[in-house]
Amino acid sequence: SLFEKHFKRIKLPSEAYLKNLIVYVHLNPKNHLNVDFKTYTFSSYQTFLFDKTTNLPRAEVIRYFENTENFIFCHESKNNLIEEKYSLE
Repeated sequence: SLFEKHFKRIKLPSEAYLKNLIVYVHLNPKNHLNVDFKTYTFSSYQTFLFDKTTNLPRAEVIRYFENTENFIFCHESKNNLIEEKYSLE
């Protein structure tokens, strides 16, 4: 925090906003580094898909997306939009 601004907390206005944030965070490697978000070492995406021991609230997050398949679908859909954006530029 020496060179950067401090992070702020905000009250999330809706569950849809939270879902968008989760997808946004997982797709940051694609957005900013053009790296595959599914295999990015420092992402929690894989942790939500597998039964590795974790402190993350896996079941709660997946519940926001209804199920694992929809969790994957939402990420893939947004990823496809990003790829289209890059291919147009």
